[in-house]
Amino acid sequence: MDSPSAVPTELRALLVESNRQVLQSINSLKDDIGELRSTFSSLERRIGGIEAALASFRESQAKCEIEVSSIRKEVELLKSSEKKFSFEILQEVERRERRRDKIMIYGLQEKLEGSLDQRSDHDKALVEEICSIIDAEDVSIEATFRLGKTSDSKCRPLKVQLSDSSSKGEVLRKAKNLRSSNYKDVFIKSDMTKLQRQEELDLRKELKRRKENGEDVIIRGGEVQLRNQMKNFRN
Repeated sequence: MDSPSAVPTELRALLVESNRQVLQSINSLKDDIGELRSTFSSLERRIGGIEAALASFRESQAKCEIEVSSIRKEVELLKSSEKKFSFEILQEVERRERRRDKIMIYGLQEKLEGSLDQRSDHDKALVEEICSIIDAEDVSIEATFRLGKTSDSKCRPLKVQLSDSSSKGEVLRKAKNLRSSNYKDVFIKSDMTKLQRQEELDLRKELKRRKENGEDVIIRGGEVQLRNQMKNFRN
């Protein structure tokens, strides 16, 4: 049988060992908790990065949606403009086609008395006389129309419909012969659309500007060209 003094010693040894093991477990738990905290901190940083990336993505997505919406509006506007432009081109083609056999005469004496038919016959007779003067007697005159309101102070422009476009071309080519006749103040031009008149105005402005700069230029074929280039081309 063990002595009474030996029991406390063994108990103390057990207690010491138990305390050591408890402390060791606690320290192990502390280490585990520290690792968990580090893991949680790392996860929180990663989650924060993901949230920031997601927020940036959403912002970029919103910007992209705005840009896409803007592009769609521009595309629709372009489609609408294209349709309008195509329609305007067709209208311009039709306007020019209606004028392909018509000329305009400016400065031609106008008869103010008599009926509409009498005044029209008077205009037709004057046009026939002009055609005879410029050596275009074979040209057939279909109709004549005065444009604008009647005025005592000036003659209204006279629109003349010829039989075809070739007759129109002949009259325009020979119109310069009027300069040496009693109709030197009468001018014959092609019947033009508003766009054609603007194009001609722009050409004449360019012609004037280039002449003022000392260039020897003329209008030929719808362009302002140097006169010496035209001579070289002919040669």
